[in-house]
Amino acid sequence: MNNEFPEFQKEMDQIQVPVAKLDSIIQETVQNHKHKMKPSKRKPILYSVSAAVVALGLFTGSAFVSPTMAKVASQIPIVGSIFKQYGDEGIRAAIDKELALEVNQYQKDNGITLGIEEVVYDGTRLVISFSHKALLAVSHIERPTIKIDGKEINFSMGVTSHYENPSTLKGYMNISPTEELPEEFKMDISFDSVGLIGGNWTFELPIKMPNEVKTIQPMITKEVDGTLVTIKSLKMGPAGTDVKIDMASDDPLFELDFSLLDEDGQSLTLLQSSGHGEDGIFTRNNLYAPVQSGSNKVTIIPYYFPKIVEQIPDKVTAPLERKKLPITLEQGEVGKIIIKDIEVNKDKMYVYFEVESDFPYDGHLKHNGIDLETSSGKKLVSTEKPYAQRVKDNLYMQEFETSKEDLVVTTFKYPKPVMLESIDIEIP
Repeated sequence: MNNEFPEFQKEMDQIQVPVAKLDSIIQETVQNHKHKMKPSKRKPILYSVSAAVVALGLFTGSAFVSPTMAKVASQIPIVGSIFKQYGDEGIRAAIDKELALEVNQYQKDNGITLGIEEVVYDGTRLVISFSHKALLAVSHIERPTIKIDGKEINFSMGVTSHYENPSTLKGYMNISPTEELPEEFKMDISFDSVGLIGGNWTFELPIKMPNEVKTIQPMITKEVDGTLVTIKSLKMGPAGTDVKIDMASDDPLFELDFSLLDEDGQSLTLLQSSGHGEDGIFTRNNLYAPVQSGSNKVTIIPYYFPKIVEQIPDKVTAPLERKKLPITLEQGEVGKIIIKDIEVNKDKMYVYFEVESDFPYDGHLKHNGIDLETSSGKKLVSTEKPYAQRVKDNLYMQEFETSKEDLVVTTFKYPKPVMLESIDIEIP
């Protein structure tokens, strides 16, 4: 790019960055990723990708009037709906049923155009797609203020975003309110800054839930290894399955997690998790992939990892060569991974593998997985699809970048999760 636009690097070098605000953004990014970190080797990779995106966003402030940067940004075409390109399986299911509300509202301030493009609300989740356009777009969008029928709400938020070109960022926000939302409401959502740039971008959205959500309130309470677990509600909609669980325990460090199995015994993908505590009760909201229509029951399996002294787990490696297939990676107590096939196209590699384990892994193989490294130690990762994807049953596929170097496939020896008594819930 610098050879084609010789002034590009020169203008980059002249940009003035407000250091104090930059330090605050980086610190917030680091803390957020530390807080979300799980025992998986892909999380640090995701963190480094996000940190790079924050750095790219620093160029926004001084780029608004640069003809050179405008020329660079204009060379790459803009593509379509973020939901269709990068949405999870729940969002894609809602799109297939034509349940996404097309909003296409845009507000411009201080040279930045923010847009709210689509909304999915089915009673189990509220997902809002957005776009950000500037001469050079920034990835760091501040937490908005949200009002429902004029009343400000408290919520947690997860953001997925992708650059379409240097001037356009698209993404979607998973909004998890701490209180129940009505079936129909007016939502006001406003942003007061984008990265380092302050401003005012306010949107008014009429939201209505489709009549396809089914709510069950089992109120089943069981003592699970010293913790009182209450399954409070189960909401099943086209875009997901929302399970609300209360936990009460004398051990503040004891943390249960939960798998949700369909009636065929397949673990549904965990799409999002949030929680809050009050008066000794910790409430967990887990959002899973949609339950198949017509199902008669689901099963919840509480589990936890044994408390062990923190240490780096043993790494397991093997050369990735087609002539050596199948390749078996022994993971100790938790089971094994067997590499079955490899597909390569121009810039992507697809590795197919089976997982042999008693633990019911979900569609993204949470708590497990593989990595690819080159012989020189470079990790190959797909920024668009960094997780494994279930193909069928215990067969998974994972996407990676390609390389001309020799490759090594890696995983780790993990402790086996302790699975506790399952809880069956009948679906009327």
